[in-house]
Amino acid sequence: MRHVGRIGMAVVAALLMAGNAHAAAGAPAESARMARAKDLISDEKWEPAMAELRAAAADPKEPNKDEALFWLAHSQNQAGEIAEAWETVGRLKRDFAKSRWTAPASSLAIELAQKMGRRDLLWRVAAPPPPPPPAVTTPTPAAPPSLAPPPPRVPRSSTPAPPRALPPAYAPAPPPAPPQPAMPAGATWVVEMPAGADLRIQALASLLRTDAAKVIPMLRNIAFHEDTGPAKRAVLVLAQSRNPEAQSCVVDVAKSAAEPVRIAAVKELARFGGSNISGQLLDVYLTANTPVKQAVVISLGERADSSAQMGIFERRVSSAIPERSAAATGCSKSARLTPAFSTPRRNAFAWARS
Repeated sequence: MRHVGRIGMAVVAALLMAGNAHAAAGAPAESARMARAKDLISDEKWEPAMAELRAAAADPKEPNKDEALFWLAHSQNQAGEIAEAWETVGRLKRDFAKSRWTAPASSLAIELAQKMGRRDLLWRVAAPPPPPPPAVTTPTPAAPPSLAPPPPRVPRSSTPAPPRALPPAYAPAPPPAPPQPAMPAGATWVVEMPAGADLRIQALASLLRTDAAKVIPMLRNIAFHEDTGPAKRAVLVLAQSRNPEAQSCVVDVAKSAAEPVRIAAVKELARFGGSNISGQLLDVYLTANTPVKQAVVISLGERADSSAQMGIFERRVSSAIPERSAAATGCSKSARLTPAFSTPRRNAFAWARS
């Protein structure tokens, strides 16, 4: 998950810059204390940064307390103070429910839940329970109609009444369901946390190692049926897993999902190891439209495949593409190419239409 770590640092840097831009766009002016805290965060000096941020959060004159709480939680997380970071996120959620810093705080909460081993909290976000059904109002019964005169009495029959049915055998009550783990103190905001697509995917990524059998079908469903942005992110999570079923899912997405998602899956396939990836990319190529074909060709050119794998590639596509396609696969047969097809990317656009 080194990619996730790099992505997380990039997000932090983007948030730091976004905070400065937000202040320049008419938000409350940033205090000198907040500016010092951000400089310390950039230098990864967590202890002095936390001291500045605690002071900012406690200062009644601080105009950006919500931002101070977010960066305090982030710094506590980086310093290993997980429980304290959890409490700070909860304080931000409670005291500044409409702040723009609650969105990145929700993402941080998922990271904290993973570190605490709270799979129950992660599942609350990954698969939130359905809303309760609407209350059913019982109609007021109408007044009973006037009673008709009773029918004449019928003399009793001499036939004996049938025997009464025996009561059913006693069945013991089922054992009670195991109790759910209690949420951390003051963490009722977890239940109310909005489960957008990005948060659901992040929670599913955190659960992938422990609950792969349930998580992979859910990510697959996102890749095939949700909007392009969440679908691409689901593909990225699947591709970063070493689970064979997850990688097989990426191949399926590359073959038959929406075009932008197929291209994203092809790019991820190019980073896979294994001797069968070139053949799988070729299978994608044979059923692809032009943009996906171009992505396949570029991916094959970027792979460091052995000459045997390239031979398989050339033999399987020789009936569909010109011989000059060797340049796109990284082969050294430049004598057979014209100058117009001297790079893999240029060659991809030239013959991927075939």
